[in-house]
Amino acid sequence: MGLTRLERLEISGFKSFAKKVVFDFSSPIVAIVGPNGSGKSNVVEAVKWVLGEQSLKELRSKNSSDLIFSGSASERAFSSAKVSLIFENLSPESGLDFEKIAFSRQIWKDGLSEYFINDSSVRLKDIIEFLAKIGLSGKKYLIINQGETDRILTLSAIERREAIEDALGLKIYHLKLKEASQKIEKTEENISRTQILRQEIKPHLNFLEKQVKKFEKAAKLREEIKNLYGVYLAKEDGCLKTKLKEISRKKEPIERELNELKIKSESLSGEFSNKILDKENEKTKLLENRLDDLRQQRLTVERSLGKLEGFIELEKNKEARSEEELVAKEEVGIFLGELETFISSILEESAIDRVYELANETMSVIHSFSERMRSANSSIAGAKIDELIAKKEKLGEVSAKIVSEENKIKAELENAKSEERRESGELRNLEKEIFEIKNAEANLKDEMNLIKLEEEKLKFEEEDYIREKESAKSFLSGEIIKSDNFIDENERRQLRKDLERLKIKIEDGAGYDESVLKEYEDVSSRDKFLEKELADLEQARGALNKVMDELKEKLNLDFKSGLSKINNELENLFSLMFEGGKARLYLTDEGGIDILISLPRKKIKSLEMLSGGERSLVSIALIFALIETNPPPFLILDETDAALDEANSLRYAKILDSLSKRTQLVTITHNRQTMNQAGSLYGVTMDKSGYSRILSLKFESSSEFIKEYAQ
Repeated sequence: MGLTRLERLEISGFKSFAKKVVFDFSSPIVAIVGPNGSGKSNVVEAVKWVLGEQSLKELRSKNSSDLIFSGSASERAFSSAKVSLIFENLSPESGLDFEKIAFSRQIWKDGLSEYFINDSSVRLKDIIEFLAKIGLSGKKYLIINQGETDRILTLSAIERREAIEDALGLKIYHLKLKEASQKIEKTEENISRTQILRQEIKPHLNFLEKQVKKFEKAAKLREEIKNLYGVYLAKEDGCLKTKLKEISRKKEPIERELNELKIKSESLSGEFSNKILDKENEKTKLLENRLDDLRQQRLTVERSLGKLEGFIELEKNKEARSEEELVAKEEVGIFLGELETFISSILEESAIDRVYELANETMSVIHSFSERMRSANSSIAGAKIDELIAKKEKLGEVSAKIVSEENKIKAELENAKSEERRESGELRNLEKEIFEIKNAEANLKDEMNLIKLEEEKLKFEEEDYIREKESAKSFLSGEIIKSDNFIDENERRQLRKDLERLKIKIEDGAGYDESVLKEYEDVSSRDKFLEKELADLEQARGALNKVMDELKEKLNLDFKSGLSKINNELENLFSLMFEGGKARLYLTDEGGIDILISLPRKKIKSLEMLSGGERSLVSIALIFALIETNPPPFLILDETDAALDEANSLRYAKILDSLSKRTQLVTITHNRQTMNQAGSLYGVTMDKSGYSRILSLKFESSSEFIKEYAQ
């Protein structure tokens, strides 16, 4: 059964218990009494809470902070609450090597809840698992209150069966059945998924099988192309070597002759360049440049003479007129300004020293004339004409000098050009010889280009040969046998045609692709794995179905056996309660549980015909029958005797005495007969202090208290 003895309950700061209180459960029956509102029910809720109850509704609280003592007139509020249940460790099923085991739970104001086993922090999951080992997990009838006794009569037949199966400890079978059903469902899903996977890969597997068969047909072709490749590559290697030697034989004399022509060409080109440099000396260029300058100077002087003649003619015409018709001062000034600018340009362009001196004198005369004109309001026209004539004569002299210098330069230039014409004949002969060499070089280069084309073609052929060798690697296992044997073009073309023909045949037969073979092996292996997995899943499904059948059979047998035991206990308890009569549980057609009752000296057709007291007795008899059949380690009865009269209370007390021999009983009661059965009494009170206190009495001193309390 696990731990069979509950030793004590410790409460501190839980609800109305401010001071730490200890309930000692050394007696088989312990009664807790006290007036309404004193905190008796808080003791029951403390036990529920320490065993892992999570529902605040079951604990009559709105939030977790309501579980902590909130303070009173004489006591401050607590920051936490703690409850501990201490058991004697009488069973090896606990897995703990301790004489006593304490389950504790503590809660703080912030809602944090902690669990402990022997003061070691654990999880709620650990508490639940440990309680299951000692028979305290999933016990629906571990704590029974007044409403619970009547509830079993109001349940439907199906719900009543579930309650009875729970009391018999058969819920584990339903859990296992549910687990097995879920596993079967999961297995069915896996079977369906596996079948779908096989169906999905089947077409591809069929395709790969066909490809593999094609590969097998291509095996002979591969052997044939292997042999042909061996012959072709060996002969092709020899052919390429022969061609390379032939090209080298052609290139050598041409390269040698080109090198000789290059040396001769460079020598003649150097000689030609030197003569060109001698020919193109600075003398001819200087003479031509000097001649151009003189021509420009002569033209400039001639233009100046023309203007002076025009002014002289103009002055003569004015002199013929009356003396009053003198040239205006402003006009003379303008003329002189223009003449001054013109002669300045002569000075800038002239390079002859004497011309420069004459021009400078002319500028002085003009400047002097200009000064005189600016200082005098008028001048004599005749004097002006003489002055202009003098200027004309001087410019004429300048022009004559320029012409003389120009003729001299022309003569020198003609002599220089005659010398150049003589040298040009020699240059033409050199040019002709250089041209002939260049022409010979061009012809040789053309021949070399043709050889280079052959080299390029040979390079492409070598690249084709390398590619063929790479392509041949998938067919040839060893090294290629090389040969120096030359084959003609017809033989080469034929070998290539044969190779291409075999390649096309292999490609038409799906070629030979190791990745396809590998994929076929992988897909085939995958299909075999799925096939085996499907067989395993179907076997597992069969095993699970068998387990479910066995569980259902076991559940059915244990239920029938348990129901028989319950009916035996119920019959005894019912007869004791009602001093006769019969009560029996039976299966309905729908598989539920109904109750058949026969009261002494009274005919009833249904439970609805029972009085309130009779319903309480029937409920108590049925619940106690369930407990007698599969007793829990301890049982808390919360005022289940409240509705009983004196006579029925005596019967109830006798049942408690009988039940206490198989399980520990803790009863919350106001009933004197129930108190008489208790070995220990705990009184719960609440005075002006505002918190619950307890008073404990042993059996020897309890009789007087019971009499006083019952009055």
